[in-house]
Amino acid sequence: MIKNSLLTLVTFLAIFWQASAQQSPHNVGTWKDKAPKATFGERSIFNNSKALLSDLNPAPFTAACNQITSAPPVIEDGYSNLGEVQMANDLMVPANKSFTMESLSFNSMVEPGIPVQSVDVYYYNDTGSGPGTLIGSELGITPSNIENHGIVNNHDHLTVTVDFDSPFEFQGNSFTTIYWVAIKISIGNTNGFMEITNTNVNTTYPVYVFNPNTQTFVPGPGEFGDGVLSMFGNCEDIAACSGTPSAGTVQGPSEICSGIDFLLEVSGATQGQSGLTYKWQTRESGGNWEDLAGATNFSLYQSITTDTDYRFVVQCGSSSPVYSDPLTITVKPANECHCIPVFTNGCNQFGDYIKDFVLQGENGTGISDLNTTCPTASYDDRTNQSVELATGVEYVAQISSASTDDFVAVWIDFNNNGSFETDEIVGSVGSVSGTQKSLTLNIPADAPEGHFRMRVFLQYWQMPVDPCVPDAPWGMVRDYSVDIIGSVDCSGQPDAGTAVGPDSICQNSEIVLSVSGVTQASGVAFHWESSPQGQNDWTTLPNSNTLVYIISEGIAEATDFRFYIECSFSGESDTSNVVSVGINAPTDCYCEPEYVVGCDFDGVISSVRFKNANGEVVFENQTGCSLDGYGDYTSVTPANLEQGKTYTIEIQTGSPDPITEDVRAWIDFGQDGIFENDEEIANTLGNGFPSNGLVSYEFTVPANQDLGDYRLRIRLHSFESNSEIDPCEKYTYGEAEDYFVSVVEPMSVNDYSFNNFNIYPNPVQNQLNLKSDETISEVILYNLLGQQLIKVSPKSQQTQLDVSSLSAGTYILKAVVNGNEKSFKIVKF
Repeated sequence: MIKNSLLTLVTFLAIFWQASAQQSPHNVGTWKDKAPKATFGERSIFNNSKALLSDLNPAPFTAACNQITSAPPVIEDGYSNLGEVQMANDLMVPANKSFTMESLSFNSMVEPGIPVQSVDVYYYNDTGSGPGTLIGSELGITPSNIENHGIVNNHDHLTVTVDFDSPFEFQGNSFTTIYWVAIKISIGNTNGFMEITNTNVNTTYPVYVFNPNTQTFVPGPGEFGDGVLSMFGNCEDIAACSGTPSAGTVQGPSEICSGIDFLLEVSGATQGQSGLTYKWQTRESGGNWEDLAGATNFSLYQSITTDTDYRFVVQCGSSSPVYSDPLTITVKPANECHCIPVFTNGCNQFGDYIKDFVLQGENGTGISDLNTTCPTASYDDRTNQSVELATGVEYVAQISSASTDDFVAVWIDFNNNGSFETDEIVGSVGSVSGTQKSLTLNIPADAPEGHFRMRVFLQYWQMPVDPCVPDAPWGMVRDYSVDIIGSVDCSGQPDAGTAVGPDSICQNSEIVLSVSGVTQASGVAFHWESSPQGQNDWTTLPNSNTLVYIISEGIAEATDFRFYIECSFSGESDTSNVVSVGINAPTDCYCEPEYVVGCDFDGVISSVRFKNANGEVVFENQTGCSLDGYGDYTSVTPANLEQGKTYTIEIQTGSPDPITEDVRAWIDFGQDGIFENDEEIANTLGNGFPSNGLVSYEFTVPANQDLGDYRLRIRLHSFESNSEIDPCEKYTYGEAEDYFVSVVEPMSVNDYSFNNFNIYPNPVQNQLNLKSDETISEVILYNLLGQQLIKVSPKSQQTQLDVSSLSAGTYILKAVVNGNEKSFKIVKF
């Protein structure tokens, strides 16, 4: 079952990450995930008498110099959200031609009834691998025509046409020149997917999507494909070159890290004339110039490992070539070239960022970053902050996040080679949330002294392994500086510090012990010790030579703990204060059921009822979806269940598809804190709920059951057909609710006056309602000191008490029905 649950959880996370990308305000998801393939039949894709090419793979710029990407009869795919991000198609201008674009048309799948109010169009140079520099734009264009082809998968399928007030000229050259045309539409806060074709591809590159997280264009997800976007206009021959052309100015970085791609571009070079040829040349500093093979455009990507010069060369026909001034690019030192991880979603969406980080070092140095926020691009360079740490010493930092279930790993680049390696991990911790948690950092005794970079890597759900590549979409990275210094020898009596731990725990639950103020120096050895509570019989705990000690298996009996330290040079030792940990009662140790998603997807328990053998309702509680899928209703007045009597429990689900829901219920009659199989009172056995969403089961209270309150647990599990629902295991979808039931003696004749006596709501805030089948003659409300607060004599079958002015707390209500008295506990909130 554990293996299946883990598989379910991993599968859910994969779906959830993908769904989050699709529903994000900056959607770069794919139409296939949201709406599968759909067939239209015959339809006209472009209007305004723009002729479609008949073949499936038309060459660009044929008739009338139009570049047309025609749509197939079946929607193959779609990307992005055009309402939030740009999508770009490549535009190929033929050799020795220029192209003036007068209009364009594109296909989009938009949520039904949402108007396309305007279109933004952007023009970019080509980098050789997607859009580069923005060279122009026209924003807020009102469509000249919108053709609606009908509803497909709950989306309108549209062809949108725009005409340009100022046609844009794409300058040609003596070779085929690539440009990029990107569009974005105004459709409010809704989804609009660009239609993509994988068969009618007619240009060199796939569609590109602007990623707002990285502020760059990236290839669209899925197979190679073109956007169904066509551009219309006129081509003209360009003039022949003459005279001496200009080689322009080479632009690029002055320094770069070894092996990292960078972009070179030339500006101001003569172009737009036939007969011109271009090339790039390179040399290692001081060497000879060499042509770069295939580099004949105005931009290119490069990477280097040594200092390198670049220049651009232009030649008109057979005349002498013209050279730009060289650009020298130097390679940065390795310790300035640490990687910067890129997260898909980062830290802003759900708060998966480092909120607090506190680390006290040597000589009064330290880091104290409190209440920090999510940084730009989820990376925070704080290397201007430094802390001194000594070799061979263990430090305990405090860390928190603004989310839950985050994991943290810490590296120090001890060899200053620009890479955080496996043997440079100095600490890690899981389950980080809004409460500060201890993070132990161990500085190796053989660590070199000097100035180094420390990386604190936080990500959701799983421990970071690669310091450069996140394993989850959510998280962040922060870098600090550390100065490693040599440790000093211990002398005299060391200080064992102050130990802290829990006062009591549930049996076999994890214990976290920690100590502060400990002497740390060369020659110091320390460990944790334990003793049965109060017996002073101390035993060294295994693998406990750490300042923060976790006993994952917990303890079975009350136990004392202390911290022991010894200096090998002086032979003196010290022990800390004793931390005494008791064992909680079993009824204080019920597990709290967890859900990854909970009941947000309709898997909700909407009501719980108990009926007696006569079919009369003796208890009812109506509820909605509980926060995080768990509702604790143990403060509600318990149902009174008589010894030896048979009852029916009715459970209602509010799911619109009840067959997908299963439920199981237990009463812990053994009061051992465990819901066991023989305490089960309801189970759908994987068969789901009937269509009305209501199940009912009979059970009998043992005749010899002790009087008192007992815990009732009801667990709903969605979509799994689970016949063995576990009372504690973590599930993905569903809801759990806990109540108390009171086992009481069989009722006397007088007690039947209260058989259909109801008090609600309880807990109460303002008005308390009382209702009975018999006449209620008197009602008195007391506080726990026995002082009378309210007294009424309704002499009717129903009445109300106004308790709005009372303080929050517990009260006793005495009711008189048919001359019989009975008291009830009332909770005011």
